[in-house]
Amino acid sequence: MAKLQSFFSALLFFLLPVMVQAQTLGSPDKLKVLLYKTPADSSRVKLLLELCSYYLARPEDFKPDLDSALYYSQQAMALSEALNDEKWIEESSWMIGYCHFKRREVVQGREAFMQVLQKYRDNGDKASEGKALMTMAYHMFWSNSTYDEIISYFEQARALFGQVGDTIQATDALRKIAEIHKLQGKLDESEEEALEAIGQYKAIGFRNLHYTYNLLAEISTIKGNLNNALYYGLEMIQSMEETCDSIAAHTFYYRLAMIYRELGQTEKSVEFFKKSYSRRVGENYAVACAIAKGLLKLGRSQEAMSFVQNILTTEPPVKIYDKSLLAYALGDCYYAFQQYDQAERSYLEMVEQESLLKYQNSYTSIVNFIMGQFYVKTHHYKKAEPYLKKALFSPKGTSTIHQLEETNLLLFKVDSAAGNYLSAIRHMQQFKILHDSIFNETKSRQIEELQIQYETKNKERDIKLLQNTGSLQESRLRQANLVKNLTFCGGVLLLIILGLVYNRFRLKQRSSRQLELQQIEINQTNNTLQALLDDKERLLREIHHRVKNNLQIVMSLLNSQSVFLDNDTALAAIRDSQHRIQSISLIHQKLYQSKDIALIDMPTYIRELTDYLQDSFDTGKTIRLDLQIESVKLDVTHAVPVGLILNEAISNTIKYAFPNKKAGAVAISMCHTDDNHCTLKVADNGIGLPLDFDVDQCNSLGMSLMKGLSKQLQGNFELTNEKGLTVTVTFENQRVVKSDFLTDGVPWTA
Repeated sequence: MAKLQSFFSALLFFLLPVMVQAQTLGSPDKLKVLLYKTPADSSRVKLLLELCSYYLARPEDFKPDLDSALYYSQQAMALSEALNDEKWIEESSWMIGYCHFKRREVVQGREAFMQVLQKYRDNGDKASEGKALMTMAYHMFWSNSTYDEIISYFEQARALFGQVGDTIQATDALRKIAEIHKLQGKLDESEEEALEAIGQYKAIGFRNLHYTYNLLAEISTIKGNLNNALYYGLEMIQSMEETCDSIAAHTFYYRLAMIYRELGQTEKSVEFFKKSYSRRVGENYAVACAIAKGLLKLGRSQEAMSFVQNILTTEPPVKIYDKSLLAYALGDCYYAFQQYDQAERSYLEMVEQESLLKYQNSYTSIVNFIMGQFYVKTHHYKKAEPYLKKALFSPKGTSTIHQLEETNLLLFKVDSAAGNYLSAIRHMQQFKILHDSIFNETKSRQIEELQIQYETKNKERDIKLLQNTGSLQESRLRQANLVKNLTFCGGVLLLIILGLVYNRFRLKQRSSRQLELQQIEINQTNNTLQALLDDKERLLREIHHRVKNNLQIVMSLLNSQSVFLDNDTALAAIRDSQHRIQSISLIHQKLYQSKDIALIDMPTYIRELTDYLQDSFDTGKTIRLDLQIESVKLDVTHAVPVGLILNEAISNTIKYAFPNKKAGAVAISMCHTDDNHCTLKVADNGIGLPLDFDVDQCNSLGMSLMKGLSKQLQGNFELTNEKGLTVTVTFENQRVVKSDFLTDGVPWTA
């Protein structure tokens, strides 16, 4: 969202006057009619640029619109050059550069801006050069790949403004550098630069501090320093009201509302969200979503649902980001009404729309968190895990500490449900660290504030004592009576304290009994959870058993079908399908027969698969299979593709590598490397592939399967045609078990 706001500010900086006039004139058709009626002079250039700005301002980055914008800007440049009008040449260059940046064509955009920059440099006009650098940095597409370059432009502009004594512009450049550092996740550096900018603005009497306070409030919110965030947010609103600069009031009210929401003050947050909603016309979907969420938290579910549905009816969203936001709000409403199926559909729509965005930011992290949170609340822990992990490992600076804290707590629940207790403990520890860090920071700040108040009161007391030295003697005369009264009161207080101590002792005894009862309940809950885990394991074994039986039925059906076929090609296709099904069936058989229902022991599996293939092709002693398999264990998602690749490689070798029943050998190996990768290799000493064979042009089913399955493993597929054919697949596996090779006989060599 911050990135979008930055681009919006840049767009207003340069295009607002032109866009306003374009909108005043109406549709592009009217502009085109005026264009053809206008003579080829500066007025025509102006209309061309207005048409360009119209297409640039269209919703989303629609390629035909961007193409039209670039076309009209280039036409404006051609006409400006023909007129030899320096002013419009410069304006056209800016617009061409911005069009290229919008199209993500950084090199071409930079070249267009540099043409104007070079003119200023040649003329020694440092002020104009600084403004040009600022404009180029504003308009460039902001992403991880361009941040450092953009920072360099702002730094150059800052230096130039410093040389010409323009302190305001120099400080503006510093503030923009702080914004980019915030986007890069360099929060401490960004905060220092923003505070330095505040100091420089105040030193020159510049009063529009609300934009910088907004940045500081956002940084503090991300860091979890909510006291600081609230202070900066209130300063931001005060600065805006004092300067009467309310053009971005909706943004500032939205920021303060977000801070109140983080502080748990829902009523206040809804109040300021509504202020933000009322101050901006159009594209209020982010604020609407926040209002709905606040109403739901206050228990006003029907009001929230009516609010969201009214927006969908009266102001249906057009942009991808807005569609995702409305789906998010609708999902929250359905969940509040316990309509979980509709809620899930809305949340999945939210995820789908967000995936269409061309960049990822803090909203991406929020989407993954919301999706994971929903699945945890509805006890679909397996579905929740990938979303929560994406949210947890999102780029630094895109998630607040509170969100990271909650994400770790949800992952603790997911891992606990899956029986991954070590991982669950790690997430709970991380949750406690984040929770305690927020609590300690808040508590420390509160203590500091109390200390300041205490020291202030002490100073005031000392001054008062100095002023009242004359009344000291009178005070001492009253002291005797005071001592008597205090002695009596002390006795009464002593009795009260003794009564409180006794009451505390009784409360402690009662608490001890309650803790014992709670421990008994915890033990009972643990026993229940263990029973549930055992039932889950039995259910998984039964599932694998049934899958294996169903695959065997499919093989039997294929075998029955082959009886009625007299076409050799069809029979071969059925036999190949039976072999592939058998390779998968073996995996499920191993899963329900082994103690570990999550991992496949590859040496045993590969030995049985090769025995099956030798029996199926009836190779006898003609073709010898040598196995060199390390004790590698794979989960189902890795084992199935590996089994199918082995089936294809061995089958092709037996069928084609040794024509005319020629004797030969096939070496099958599987080993691990030090970087958690596995290498599967099937090598034969047969005739190999023809010299003109092109793997990329081969469209056979077997070769396509091996390449496609290697891609599914995110691995590397390679064919080596030397002294026979060698098929090599390398892929990542985090569960490699180091051990010696398990071999059949002497290692084979070509």
